[in-house]
Amino acid sequence: MSKYIVGRDPEAADIVIGVGSKTVSRRHARLTIIDGQSCQIEDLDSSNGTELLDGHRWIPVKSAKVSRAQRLRFGTSHEATVGELLQQKAPARPAPESVPDESPTPLGGSRPQAIPLGGSRPAAAKPAAAKPVGLPTADASPPARSFEAASPPVDDAAAAAAALRTGLLRAQGKANLIYGVILFVVGGGITLLTFAAASSGGGGGRFVVAWGAMAVGVFKLIQGVVQFIRAG
Repeated sequence: MSKYIVGRDPEAADIVIGVGSKTVSRRHARLTIIDGQSCQIEDLDSSNGTELLDGHRWIPVKSAKVSRAQRLRFGTSHEATVGELLQQKAPARPAPESVPDESPTPLGGSRPQAIPLGGSRPAAAKPAAAKPVGLPTADASPPARSFEAASPPVDDAAAAAAALRTGLLRAQGKANLIYGVILFVVGGGITLLTFAAASSGGGGGRFVVAWGAMAVGVFKLIQGVVQFIRAG
């Protein structure tokens, strides 16, 4: 007849269930194997009790004879059949074997020690001082690194800014020259055309002098020339 303690404490139970559960006790129940098919389940005054399934109802039991197919519930969190519990039982732990000392011992009980002819025993060798492993020494410290802040390329930035400014002045000067020429030509053309139309009539007539267009054209021409000169 074999007996097994069922509970959640691996140190106190032979069949460990519900590890970490608050509803399964450390020593919850005792399972006794009577024969090949029948067993005995006994609740060990657990906090949440032991129940067996009777059809569709759970019935609390203190001690009952059960079969291997009988389904049991321990507390409110763990269910298993008797056969499943027996499959979880921990194997028996073999006792540690003692290893006998096989070295021969003389009859007197103590092993003789060799003594040199001079009569004195040699001094025992001092064990070498153990050196720490894995700890860096003063010589193994990494060399100090010096960090120098990289100076920004001031000259290159200034040269790039100057080149950009020169390019913008040249582009603006070119645009102003083109606009000035167009406005001056348009204003002058309007003036010439209206003057020619007025002169072709026998009694004379009026003509338009496009002062505004020609004046703005001259201003744009002068502005473009000045920008080209500033751009170098």
